[in-house]
Amino acid sequence: MDSENTTIHDLLFQLYERNSQTFTKEELEWLACAIEQAEVVATSLRYSLANAAFLLEQQPMASVAHDMPDLISSATHQLDAIRGLLHVGGSAAYRLRHPELFEKKESKPTADIEQLRKQV
Repeated sequence: MDSENTTIHDLLFQLYERNSQTFTKEELEWLACAIEQAEVVATSLRYSLANAAFLLEQQPMASVAHDMPDLISSATHQLDAIRGLLHVGGSAAYRLRHPELFEKKESKPTADIEQLRKQV
């Protein structure tokens, strides 16, 4: 894994997907709240960008140009975090709505072997 180019989304995705089979119902409910957190982060980003746009309108471009790369980079990181939160929250909510799709089922061959042993 390339740790130099790892994003927040990558981290959240990997952590969730690697452990999703072990989460309890309560843990899935908690993780599903990530959708609400994504809304909080998106709202914060919206206000930050609106304020930045206002400042850009008020000052000559040359005086704020040196801050633009940091502003844009920050926004991309926040959007990536939102994407990760939405993935985790949506996946957890889906698992809660459809638990039957994720239940471990008894394998048929084992059941057949047990029946054969009883017959012998």
